[in-house]
Amino acid sequence: MSEILNAFGAISTAISEGFWLVTSSEDVSSAFDRMQKMRIELLTYASKVQEYIEETDRLCTEGAEFLTPDQFNSLKEYRNKLETNYNQLLQHVDVILPRLNVLTKLLLKFSNESGLLHSFLNEKTRELTIIRAESGDSQVLQASRQKAKAVLDEVVAAKEHLKDIFTLSTRIQSEIDGYVTEMRSQYPSAQFPSIDTHELMGAISRLQTDYDILLRNCHELSAYLSQLKSLVVTHTQNVENLNESITGLERKISETESILRSTNTMDGGSIILSELETLHHVSFEQTGKIETVTRSAVDLSNALMGTDAHERISRENQRHIEELIRRKTRAQKRIEENIDLWRSKLAKMEGIREGVMNIIIWLDEENKRYSEPISLPLYVDKLTELRHQNELRQREISSRRKVLTDLAADAQKIAAANPDSVASRQMLSDCNDAQRKFATLFAISKAWADNITELTTALTDFNDMETSINEKLLLLNEKLSNISLTDISSLNEISNELKHLAQGEWKEMESKCRWIFAVTHTDNAIKKCVSRVEEFIGHGCEIKKLCKTSNELKSKLTANLEDIEAKAQVLEKCSLNPIDLAKQRSTCQQLQMEYQNCRSEFETLSETISKLVEAESITSMKIKGTVEQSEQVQGTLREMSSLQQKYTALGSFLRLKDEKISMDSAKLSDWDLQRDSLARWINNESKRLQLSVCSPQTYYALAI
Repeated sequence: MSEILNAFGAISTAISEGFWLVTSSEDVSSAFDRMQKMRIELLTYASKVQEYIEETDRLCTEGAEFLTPDQFNSLKEYRNKLETNYNQLLQHVDVILPRLNVLTKLLLKFSNESGLLHSFLNEKTRELTIIRAESGDSQVLQASRQKAKAVLDEVVAAKEHLKDIFTLSTRIQSEIDGYVTEMRSQYPSAQFPSIDTHELMGAISRLQTDYDILLRNCHELSAYLSQLKSLVVTHTQNVENLNESITGLERKISETESILRSTNTMDGGSIILSELETLHHVSFEQTGKIETVTRSAVDLSNALMGTDAHERISRENQRHIEELIRRKTRAQKRIEENIDLWRSKLAKMEGIREGVMNIIIWLDEENKRYSEPISLPLYVDKLTELRHQNELRQREISSRRKVLTDLAADAQKIAAANPDSVASRQMLSDCNDAQRKFATLFAISKAWADNITELTTALTDFNDMETSINEKLLLLNEKLSNISLTDISSLNEISNELKHLAQGEWKEMESKCRWIFAVTHTDNAIKKCVSRVEEFIGHGCEIKKLCKTSNELKSKLTANLEDIEAKAQVLEKCSLNPIDLAKQRSTCQQLQMEYQNCRSEFETLSETISKLVEAESITSMKIKGTVEQSEQVQGTLREMSSLQQKYTALGSFLRLKDEKISMDSAKLSDWDLQRDSLARWINNESKRLQLSVCSPQTYYALAI
């Protein structure tokens, strides 16, 4: 019976000592197999247990009058203990086995389901990559949008699958908790590992992260395809509008030229010239449309970056734009040639004198108009419109100057034929005067164009500088949000970059564009950012100081504890020598005093680390809006926890050694007393025996 009880104890010990946390189907299967073997082993004892119980009951019944009360009670106690232990073990195993069986199925199902979901997420990620690469071609754009929508629908539907896996993980966690609770209730004194299903939670976290990334990528792809469709439609409409406009302009030019060829008289010449000038205005309007088409082509090309059709479509769009520009240039040149021709014809029809006078009147009006001060707008679009208008005027100046040149040539011929004619000389003088006015007007017009170009360039530079400064501020803010508060050198580097930005690019932009009122807002933003960085530098210095203090205290405390541990090694030596025990007692008391002195250092270190955590939490809230801890502080907290465990363990060790030394000293004193007593008894007995075996003379001599 004792052997069976010992076997049951060994099985119970094997169950308690062989326990470990089950977080995978392999762990559960292994635990299930071990538990199944133990159940089979228990069942092999069933007949023996029953036999021993019946035999014990028979002995207690039949031999009650032959057994002493102690023997009877001992038999009953062994009988009940055997039955209880066997039933408890069998019941415990029968409870654990179904749990392990359920856990095996749940974990296997979790592994399969999570694997399927991972495969699904990877497959859909590849599909998104392929769809994005193929979406550059406008012919398959609609199909790509449909594919992207189908993928998005599948991903959204997979949310239920993910929820099922979450529910399954909750069931697994519940079963694991029940399993651990059952084991701990059966073996309350056993040392079980902590409940930590990090592998299961890690798999769930990875699934959730991958799903969120895929869902975000689906939405980003849908937004990208919608943006791409909008860009394609916009560019196509811009190209069609420009093509229709240039085609209409070419058609009107052909109709006008046909009318000019069929006209033999100058009747209605002014109307034809007016129509040609209108067409000239229309041709200049195409410049703005070409710029619009160019911008939309650039936007589309940038959006197509990374797709298979990027280079091909970019080249096609560029060739198409270049062809439209060539058509527009040819049409404009045809209009200008016809305008020059008809102006010359009209001037000759009106007569040289009247033609020159009309040109001089036009020159006076233009000079008067240019002499009036005009405020230039501070918008690039309006400046571009003014530049186009000035180009039209310059073209008109050039056209009328050609007419004047033709009239001057005819006047020169007349003056050569009539050298004594006062009228001829006056006509030549008027032509020369008009030429000088043309030169002045053209110079003014060119200066006006240069002013517009210079202002446009300045505004463009200002916009670029403002964009550059804002981008740098955003990058610095992002860098500031991710930087460690104890990295003072990096914080100072950011501060220097901001100061350099304020003294460099900002000053350059301010000197170039003083009239733009938004500059002051940029200045305030830089100053505010500089102030914010300086505040963070102050917090960083404080945190760095606390880190330095905590490191010094930690190093000192660690050194003291290690010194105490080194000195405490002599306490491990066991000795029954009173002198050695006295030395160990003295050493232990001295080490306990040193250990007590470490308490104040430990409390100071704890207070310093608390201040460090509080300071970093406050600064993190100001920077990121959330309470976060840097890796350095987390490492410090982990080291503090380890140091606290070391401190506590050392105190327990010294206390136990002090108790053991006191106990050994007491036992040694008792042993010395017993030894002395035994020595006296032996001495007395030896004397008595010697007296009993000696002769009378010897006895008499001994007595004397």
